[in-house]
Amino acid sequence: MNLTSTLDSISQRLEERRAGKWSEYRKLVALVCDGKEPDADRIASVLADNERTLDELRHDVQLLAKRRKLRIDMDAAPPLESERLKVEQLIVDGEKQLEAIIETHRQKMSPLYARRFDLNQIRKIAQQAQDDLRSSCEDREILARFESVNEELTELTNEQGKIQADIKQMKIWMDGDRHESKITAFASEAMRFTERADEYEAKIAGLQEKLPALNARIEELSRQLNQIELELLEP
Repeated sequence: MNLTSTLDSISQRLEERRAGKWSEYRKLVALVCDGKEPDADRIASVLADNERTLDELRHDVQLLAKRRKLRIDMDAAPPLESERLKVEQLIVDGEKQLEAIIETHRQKMSPLYARRFDLNQIRKIAQQAQDDLRSSCEDREILARFESVNEELTELTNEQGKIQADIKQMKIWMDGDRHESKITAFASEAMRFTERADEYEAKIAGLQEKLPALNARIEELSRQLNQIELELLEP
């Protein structure tokens, strides 16, 4: 065997030896990553053979754990690809169905929207015409009756509102005095509160007696005013 062949053979054996040592290191990394604890002498020997430190071993173990997780994530997708395609197709079909429903709804509603607009315009014109008829009436007799009835109706409506407000307030005062008469420790005070509550009650009764006739008159005036307003609308 010549010198060149000898050196080539030595080089090949050294390379095989280095590959074997690196293979042992990778096995060590895998063992530690699996949660197993190899013999300390083996760890030291493998680290020395591959010129690796403990920190480098820790890094390689963490890297292997990360890459294993990444591989699990990568391998999770292919088995689900057929399901993903089915879901995508279902979504496409569903969106097409929705578009068809929307288009059908649009075709059905568009004439209704247009008709509603026309009807609202007609109503608006009618309301304006009514207002113009009322304001343009110059019949003195009708206008005089309208003014008279409207004035009395306004006056009585205000009176009605004041009576109702007075009754409401007096009831509050009456209830307050009734309550005070029950909780006070002094007989004189109890009598004073009771007498004042009785006065409020009498006033309330008096005001309530006025309401039926007042309400009836307001109702009659409202009827008359409505009739006069109809006359205002006649050409």
